[in-house]
Amino acid sequence: MLIDFSSPNIAKPFHAGHLRSTIIGAVVANLYEAMGWKVTRLNYLGDWGTQYGLLSIGFDRFGNEEKLLENPIRHLFDVYVAINEEKAKEKARIDAGEKLDLTQTVHGQAQRVFKAMEDGRSNRQGDELTNRRRYGTRTVVSIPRSIHRQAKGGVREAQHSL
Repeated sequence: MLIDFSSPNIAKPFHAGHLRSTIIGAVVANLYEAMGWKVTRLNYLGDWGTQYGLLSIGFDRFGNEEKLLENPIRHLFDVYVAINEEKAKEKARIDAGEKLDLTQTVHGQAQRVFKAMEDGRSNRQGDELTNRRRYGTRTVVSIPRSIHRQAKGGVREAQHSL
């Protein structure tokens, strides 16, 4: 039996919604184990859409490798917020009637990053799959600590997959 739960967005802080899903997943897994099933717990950290493209573009503009190592979830969240603020400003300009080359907007660039990642290609920001693994590896280390702090026991650590 495979139990997949939580699946937080690695660009945002771990929150109560993730904890709820983690607890439900743990309870279901524990029940199946008590009935004799062999249970594998999986916490798939996959946010492969345009949000990942936004994070990649944002890290190019606002990211800092030292801050990423120091506090990965907080730094990636700050980068994500900053790039979304730029995206919102561009949208406001478009809504006001300004003509922008949509392929050059933050959203257009994020879509290209995501497409490059899906195709297994590199783009101007570098190898997107390597970048995703780098961000994911940093946050995977932080997420179990967050679960532990918030759950205070009762939830066994899930396996992580990037």
